Amino acid sequence: MSTIISTMVSFSGFLSDIRYTEAAGDRKARLSIRVYDRHSWKDAQGNRQQAADYDSITVVYWGRTAQAIHQLLASQKLVERDPVVGTGYLDDDPDAWIGRDDQQPHARIRVDGRSLCPDPLRQSFIDQARERKQAPAPQQAPAYSQQPAPQEPWPTTPRPGTQAPAQPQQPAATGPAGAQPDWMR
Repeated sequence: MSTIISTMVSFSGFLSDIRYTEAAGDRKARLSIRVYDRHSWKDAQGNRQQAADYDSITVVYWGRTAQAIHQLLASQKLVERDPVVGTGYLDDDPDAWIGRDDQQPHARIRVDGRSLCPDPLRQSFIDQARERKQAPAPQQAPAYSQQPAPQEPWPTTPRPGTQAPAQPQQPAATGPAGAQPDWMR
């Protein structure tokens, strides 16, 4: 009896280096992509910092999954440099090569992909940052005022298919103005 340990991983980053091979004969369709990102953090002063280099992983999809993702790419629902999230299993063999310039061995994690989809949360952050850069510089902010926020009434219209909420009852006044009930003493 043997034990196999497989590690499911999730990844997120930006889509790059798309290579698709159509199914032929007994060979399954194959889609290879790279997902890249760079590490970011906040320093002691609260400023956002980013690493100088990008990290990337290779993700390989096979068969129907490769064909389905290829259709997303062909229909422009996913394009290079889009933020994506996905899942897969760590592959036994990483991508390994000898560098042209430094003649040193290098390796990159490879994932046997199971899912891939756009990352709408990260895309919204990118869109918001783009809007801030394009917006004119804000005027001097008004001084902070100590005025209380206006009281907005709680919605009283019922949702479709539910009963109207019961009207809150005002406590009966039983003594002089400002008198506290027994339970508050």
